[in-house]
Amino acid sequence: KSFARMNVGLRMPRRMLGTVAAVCLAGVTHGRAVVGSRPLGNTRGGQTLSGSGTSRPRSLPWNDINIVSLTDVHGWVDGHRHPDNTPRLDADYGDLISFRHHMEAEADRRGKDILYLNSGDLVDGRGISDATDPKGKVFFKLLQQVPFDAYGIGNHELYDASTPHELVDSGFVRWLDGGYVTSNVVWASGENAGAPIGSRYKLWTGPRSGVKVLVLGFLYNFKGAASVVDVIPVAEAVGQSWVESALREEDLDAVVVLAHMDLRDALVSTIVTRIRTTLPTTPIQVLNGHTHYRGFNKIDDNAAGLEAGKYFDTVGWVSFQAATRQTRPAAPKPEDLGAVANVNGPALAGASTDTLSREVVPVGEKRGSTTWFDFEYVDATRAALAAAAGVDVNDFATVAGEVFREEVELARAALGLNREIGCSPRDYSRTADFDSEDSAYGLMMRDVNPVSLFLPERNMTMVSIQSVGSIRYDLYAGAMTVDDTITVSPFGDPYFRLPRLTGPQIAATISALSGEAVHPNAATPEVAVLGTWVHSEFEKTGGFFDVVTVEYDVAQVAAAVQEVTGRQWEVEPYRHDDLDTTTVWEKFIEAEWPLPCRAVHSGA
Repeated sequence: KSFARMNVGLRMPRRMLGTVAAVCLAGVTHGRAVVGSRPLGNTRGGQTLSGSGTSRPRSLPWNDINIVSLTDVHGWVDGHRHPDNTPRLDADYGDLISFRHHMEAEADRRGKDILYLNSGDLVDGRGISDATDPKGKVFFKLLQQVPFDAYGIGNHELYDASTPHELVDSGFVRWLDGGYVTSNVVWASGENAGAPIGSRYKLWTGPRSGVKVLVLGFLYNFKGAASVVDVIPVAEAVGQSWVESALREEDLDAVVVLAHMDLRDALVSTIVTRIRTTLPTTPIQVLNGHTHYRGFNKIDDNAAGLEAGKYFDTVGWVSFQAATRQTRPAAPKPEDLGAVANVNGPALAGASTDTLSREVVPVGEKRGSTTWFDFEYVDATRAALAAAAGVDVNDFATVAGEVFREEVELARAALGLNREIGCSPRDYSRTADFDSEDSAYGLMMRDVNPVSLFLPERNMTMVSIQSVGSIRYDLYAGAMTVDDTITVSPFGDPYFRLPRLTGPQIAATISALSGEAVHPNAATPEVAVLGTWVHSEFEKTGGFFDVVTVEYDVAQVAAAVQEVTGRQWEVEPYRHDDLDTTTVWEKFIEAEWPLPCRAVHSGA
């Protein structure tokens, strides 16, 4: 990245941390939506992912078109190694391979087909994806052992110029055989200028049933991409001639849109409206990503959106009937439709498990001019995946899954990710109040940056300012590894300095930054608790200070300083010793939390 092309627009999309905002019944969340009969659609609601419950073994509902949906995995193929959820998320991509094996056996039995799809954001999150130069050098090869039909592209694949090139050089794009769908992301220069990084679209035909699905892939109007690529604004991209050609393919049973954008983003409507000019009633399933929660959304009478969590905490499932295979039974009674879900987030409180378990209508059927979509969120636990696939958990593991897990562990060892570097004295949470002892952001601003970043240590003439979102994961009491530091702070941003601002000028700058409107995409739990910016302590009434911020934030901070002072401020690199937002944590942990571990305080 270069300073000249830093993003000065919306700050948060790079660091969408959100939480799972959805309904869950102990591993498998059951939902049904008839799109069009009520303003919010109709779903079945229950407990959130973070709640507890008793697993109910039941297989997934099947129709003509069945989709396994993942998004925003951010390198978490090696699973959750800390107690960050109840039930404990003990599955990894080895288990995903086993899940696919059993689902394909069931598909053979039923004569049905399954599309395996991912809506983007593969890197920036774990050592297995980020600890190489370039990012993905090992990771993209590992992914080629996990069969998917199509991937969309996320903004995190575009920050560094090396990442899109590595997607190609690793063989990942070629391996997908037209399934890396980057409808509005193209090369910016060279012999491929204007060509998509992958493909504009993919036509997929079910090998068993013959259903025909058009897959599109759009990224939101992202302005922070590396200069080697161009992100074509969605409204412009959907007007290009290739879109009409794709939509005119004969006998399409459905359109699936891999949309790396929030369910509520107005760009979803832009895409669906364009499709509707050519295909007025064909079922459309939008598979959203980017905002890191579970959600299901009505778009129109025959279109819906689904977002399936983050960090491999969720395996999404959507099932509906094909356009050419619809039947028309009588409409259900309103009282049989179950709990109504909030299409912008979690289910309404108070829905009972009895409501969840009722089956009142045949799945996937067409009622008049509306389409029924069955959707499920499956927790990333072995028990939940086995139950969803209809097999006993003791019979769930497969040789292919175990081989993949072993290869991941070998890669982790080769990259040094398991090396212990220190011992956290307690749990630290991203969403804790800033002034509380267990605040991860408070820890960063009170200790990590003053001790490991400022020169000299705890220099009272320096002030650290960063946007909320730079910390991606909680810290857990006990031994911390190299991988843990990458997971907590994966971006590796260098630091910049704005010298000699007064205390009142800095206070006014922070006020100006904090007063900016929060886009719905950025309304994360961290922002709800902390606001959009955090800073270290300084004397607000006088003195001169050097402001230190990170590359991702510096253009925005500099603009706020200019707004406050009325003049452009000097910006210069800070620290020439390769210290960045990842290694500053490693330096602090090694120096301040030495091994061996002694007494620790865990909030778990």
